[in-house]
Amino acid sequence: MHSRTLGVTLFALAGLVTLSGCIIVSRNDSSLVDGWSGPSETRTLTVAHVAGSRLDVRTRNGSVEVRQGGVDEVTITATIRARSQDRLSKATLIAHRDAAGTLEVRVEWPDGPRSGEGASIVVVTPSAAKVSARSSNGPMVVHLADCREVDAESSNGDIIVDAPGAIVKASSSNGKVELEGVAGAQVATSNDSVRISLGADAIGPVEIRTSNGPVDLCVGPAFGGLLGTATSNARVRMDVARAVARGGGFDFGPGVRSVIRTSNAPIRVRGT
Repeated sequence: MHSRTLGVTLFALAGLVTLSGCIIVSRNDSSLVDGWSGPSETRTLTVAHVAGSRLDVRTRNGSVEVRQGGVDEVTITATIRARSQDRLSKATLIAHRDAAGTLEVRVEWPDGPRSGEGASIVVVTPSAAKVSARSSNGPMVVHLADCREVDAESSNGDIIVDAPGAIVKASSSNGKVELEGVAGAQVATSNDSVRISLGADAIGPVEIRTSNGPVDLCVGPAFGGLLGTATSNARVRMDVARAVARGGGFDFGPGVRSVIRTSNAPIRVRGT
């Protein structure tokens, strides 16, 4: 795929154009999305996969899901909602590979999205070295076995990541964060819970900051460093025998310092 950006809009009943650097699909496969009052369509496109490349998905008023599948290409499905059928027909689903090889996935509007308009996007890929995902008012789910980094940001939505060995940065508001099998994490949210399970060989660190939500951290035998913990109006429970209480936290031996901060909710650390 070449890196130059090309823009094409299709208004046929069913169309697919694959161009160097940019792929746009516009298809009238109309469907309704639960809870959406305006007209909507589900559109699909496929893009050639580049091993070791990165994936960048951005949307608004909708969810993002990235998962690994037994496919040779990258398959992108977007359910787009608009205020009118005319605006829906002019919205385009775009996949573009930039100069660095990152696959960028977007829904673009002729004059920008209006209130209530948005899209939910699902990407199925053979692999991705790094995933960056952004959404407003929508949850995020990432399930990838071969991924080094995940950077997910949402407002008013949960973030769930199952990416063994990945370093994860997750930021949300009014949404829970759940990470499974990761190597390290930096998490910020509010008014909801955080649950992180590190891989057995994960040394950390973790940085967890939330408010009004409980924190549950599961560490493996490789986890090290001083873990600072702080909460208010709740208790800190340490269920790892090798951890030594020290300096307002717990010492796991050599390693980088980690932090857990919350308020009005408990903290629990468990594992081996």
